[in-house]
Amino acid sequence: MRVVALRRDIVFYPLALAMWAAFILMRHMHYSYYDSPLPSVQARMQISDALYKGKAIDSNIEELRKSLEEETETTERGHIEHNLGTAFYDQYKSTQAPALLDSAQAFYEKSIETLSSVPRFYYNLGRVYTERRDHLNARKYYERTLSLDPQHVLALHNLALLNFYELGNAQAARELLEKALSIRADLPICNYVLGEIALRENQVRKAHDHFRQEVNSFALYSGGEKRVPVSASAMRFAAAKSHLELAILYSTKLVDAKQAQANFHAYLRLEPDKQRRDAAIAEMKKYWVLRGE
Repeated sequence: MRVVALRRDIVFYPLALAMWAAFILMRHMHYSYYDSPLPSVQARMQISDALYKGKAIDSNIEELRKSLEEETETTERGHIEHNLGTAFYDQYKSTQAPALLDSAQAFYEKSIETLSSVPRFYYNLGRVYTERRDHLNARKYYERTLSLDPQHVLALHNLALLNFYELGNAQAARELLEKALSIRADLPICNYVLGEIALRENQVRKAHDHFRQEVNSFALYSGGEKRVPVSASAMRFAAAKSHLELAILYSTKLVDAKQAQANFHAYLRLEPDKQRRDAAIAEMKKYWVLRGE
C-alpha cells in the first residue's frame, strides 16, 4: 500500500499565504483608509447621534426644570438656572434654532441675578453674545469673567479671538493669547492666531514657529487621548490653516520645496471645504510657477 506524503512547500505554505491574503482583503473591505465609516454610513450615524443627543438634552431640561421648582436654596438655584442655560445652548448649537438661544440667554442672565460671583456664568453669557455677533456685549462679559477669575483660559482665548478678528486690536489679542498659553501651554488655536499676528508684522521666523507649534499640538490631540477645552472642528481649522501658511512660507520666504509640498498635502487632508481647497490649490500653483520661472 502506497502512502502519499504532502510536501509542505507545495501545499501548506501556499495555503497559509492564501488565507493571510484573504484576511487582509476582508480588513480592507471592512474598513476605509482612515478606519472610519463610509460617507453614507457616517451620515446616518451622525443623524442618529444628533437625535439621541437631542432626546438626552430634552430629558435633561425637563429634569432641571423640576429641580428648579423644588429647590429653595439660592446657591443651588443659581447653578440649576445656569445648567438650564447650558442645556438650551447645547440644543441651539445642534439645531441653530434662534428661540433656543433666547432661552439660553434668559437662563444665563437669571443665574447671574441669583448668584453674581461665578465666573463661568458670565463666560457663557459672553458665548451667547458671540453667537449673536454682538461683539461689544461679548467683550463685556468675557472681561467680567476675567475680573473674577484672571486665569480663566477660555475667556482669555475667546476675548483674544474677538479682539483679533472682530475688533481689530491685534496687540490686545497677542497679550491675551500669550497669557492663556502661560497658563496652559498646549491650548489649541492660540499659536495659529499668534502666527497670523507675526505675519502681519513681517516676523517670518516667529510666524513659522507658531504655525509649527499649532500643527504639532494638533498631531498630539488628534489621537483623542487628551481632552482639550475647544471643539475638534476649531482645532482642525487652526491646524489646516497653519499647514497652509507653512506651505506658503516654504514656497516664498523659506524656500524648501519638500516642506512646502508636505504641508500643503497635510492642509488638503484637513480642509473639508472643496471651494477653499480649490482656492488654495490655485494659490499654491501661482507660487510654484513663479519659483519655476
